Amino acid sequence: MSYFSSAVACAIRGDFEQARSDAEMAVRLCETHGVLTYLAASYSAWGWALSHVASPSEGLIHLERAASLYEAAGAKLLLSRMFWGWAQGLLLSRDYEVAREKALHGLKLARKFQERGVEAEISLLLAEIDIECGQTDAANTLYRQAASMAEELGMRPVIAHCHLGLGKLYRSTGKRDQALEHLSVATTMYREMDMRFWLEQANAELQEIS
Repeated sequence: MSYFSSAVACAIRGDFEQARSDAEMAVRLCETHGVLTYLAASYSAWGWALSHVASPSEGLIHLERAASLYEAAGAKLLLSRMFWGWAQGLLLSRDYEVAREKALHGLKLARKFQERGVEAEISLLLAEIDIECGQTDAANTLYRQAASMAEELGMRPVIAHCHLGLGKLYRSTGKRDQALEHLSVATTMYREMDMRFWLEQANAELQEIS
């Protein structure tokens, strides 16, 4: 549990190398000692980290395995998060059609079991898929829906990601003032949460504007 929790916390901050190491240890411990309760979730965290520090294709193996293991065990609660992770890996692999399919399935599960935190995360993910597919209006709506849910739930990393996404969207459509507004909020929030990986991305977007 400690290694898994650390892996998730590091991945949220953007420290994917440490997340990879901790998640791999969690998987090894689960497999060695037969701790099946956390095996699927640990595979998901491992795949999430590997998608960033190694390659999306390498991470996808574990992300798909995580969802399959969790579903095969008959687990329902937070199965949505397994599909969220799988869709994340597919997005990084640029397989947008399948990424949307898995994300929408995860969204359906999240709504069925009233997992509003996961619903906010998947709405954010769907916005990012829409951006890659050039569907800016749909992405705008989803970013705002995700941000609204995240505000209610106090999910500050998700709020910051929504501002970053909106900043990118407005920059790409030539709306400089709106882009500056959202990117400024994102950089402030990332700095406060010491999310340096994401802070660098937001700063890079700001430099493109100036």
